[in-house]
Amino acid sequence: RSLNFLKHSGIIDMIQKRTKNLEILQKMFSQALIVFLLYLLLASYYKFFEPKLGASLKHLILIHTCLVLNLLISKTILYFNPNYYLIPVSLASLLLVPLVKPRIGFSIGFIMATLSSLLCGWSLEVFLFGLFGSLIGVFSATGIRKRIQFVKVGLWVGAAQAVAIFAAQLYQGTSIIDAARIGTYGMANGMLVTLPL
Repeated sequence: RSLNFLKHSGIIDMIQKRTKNLEILQKMFSQALIVFLLYLLLASYYKFFEPKLGASLKHLILIHTCLVLNLLISKTILYFNPNYYLIPVSLASLLLVPLVKPRIGFSIGFIMATLSSLLCGWSLEVFLFGLFGSLIGVFSATGIRKRIQFVKVGLWVGAAQAVAIFAAQLYQGTSIIDAARIGTYGMANGMLVTLPL
């Protein structure tokens, strides 16, 4: 009787809504903490290792523009297609290698891999393929001056991402054939990321 009374009076619905709202607030707070920590790390990196860049407003705006643009593209892709293997995690770091310097590409690659993982519900797989793709991309894009050379960069990024996805899928118990098939998304991603470059 008391349970029926609670159902009819709407108390259970009210408790469920409050619990759901509390969970949403908790997730938003945790995401804000992670973003704050990433900014703290980036600010510390600039202060200790790149003080000239940290003092240059032009470079800071460029770096933030690349990050925000990369996040917006990733969010748009996830909105229309929930396949997170297609989000261009390494795009910002690849853009910053020729525009600023390779060391900035490394730091932004780590930050973008973490933020992309956050966009995908804390997916370790997204973090790994994004981090490996970004770091390999920075290595292979260093010193490149011609646009045609970015095809080679795309192959390296794609191969790194494909191997990371393949390994993550195998670890999760996926069959070798399915893991290899899913790994091809990483290769496609690497090639797509370098198209606008």
